Amino acid sequence: MERVRVDQANQSSRKDLAQQVSLGNQVNLVSQGNRVNRDNRANRVNRDNQANRVTIVTSLKEKRMTVEMIKQQTVHRNQKNPENQSLQRNLALRVNLDDQT
Repeated sequence: MERVRVDQANQSSRKDLAQQVSLGNQVNLVSQGNRVNRDNRANRVNRDNQANRVTIVTSLKEKRMTVEMIKQQTVHRNQKNPENQSLQRNLALRVNLDDQT
């Protein structure tokens, strides 16, 4: 009779341990899943940031190219019409004088 009680106690404690291990495994799986989700979100944010950086750099390059093209067009126009060059120089001097006052 005593032995039966000990066996039953052992069985119930084994079941408890098995349930605890099972619950522990589930918790681990959930935390691993959460970690993966966080990593995925972080990667997505990094990709978005990189894309934004590329867009900014590209737009800056485009603006620089536009400024360079305008300068080249102006130089070309001035070479064709020297009077235009002196008018622009006078205008630039006026702007500088206005800025100083």
